[in-house]
Amino acid sequence: DKPVADALVLGVNVIGMNNDDPEGVAGNARLAYIGQNERRAGYMIGRRVFQTAKDLGWDLSKAHVAMPVEVPGATYGVVRSQGIKDAGKEYGITSYDIIDAGGLEMTTVESRETAYLLAHPETTFIIGLGGIVTNQITASLKNAGKKPGEVIGGGFDCAPGTLIGLDEGYVEATIDQQQYLQGYFAVYTLYLMKKYGFIPEIDTGGYLVDKDTIGLIKELSPKMIR
Repeated sequence: DKPVADALVLGVNVIGMNNDDPEGVAGNARLAYIGQNERRAGYMIGRRVFQTAKDLGWDLSKAHVAMPVEVPGATYGVVRSQGIKDAGKEYGITSYDIIDAGGLEMTTVESRETAYLLAHPETTFIIGLGGIVTNQITASLKNAGKKPGEVIGGGFDCAPGTLIGLDEGYVEATIDQQQYLQGYFAVYTLYLMKKYGFIPEIDTGGYLVDKDTIGLIKELSPKMIR
């Protein structure tokens, strides 16, 4: 927070992108934020997977939600999990675990997710709180002997393993925070701020990717747009 405040005193425009302070401008003096509203995004993915189960006639009063995260305590995971729990309240869900997935190394993440699933057969949903943990959900479910739809998966970002999970039915949906827009609008915002004094807040997230919308992602992902 202090480097941002110091820069503003010197007349340097500072904006945030990709990850905001959980308190917004009250917690950090940045002039604007370009990125995903993490709590809203968590609510969206939670509501989607919970509604899917409800439509299947599952008893959600006994549901258990596993939420693996790469870095426990990191803001993105904490706020997204709050959004998921917000959605869970609407479905009477009260049982949650946040899983320490061990960092950013994919084999470690897969190993920890698999171990958790084997040790917790009561798991109804597994919702990754970050891109890497979501990417490994499909492999972990397969390792644990689960069939598509037996445990409903969901999460964030559009990594290759996540797209495979969508195709195969292990992942119900994922949230694309549309990082291309974050980078584009961050640069353009600073230009407009300098030239015209505009100070916009732009929510780039909340694009729900599922089997109906995955085609566009597959087309644009190799072009580094999605």
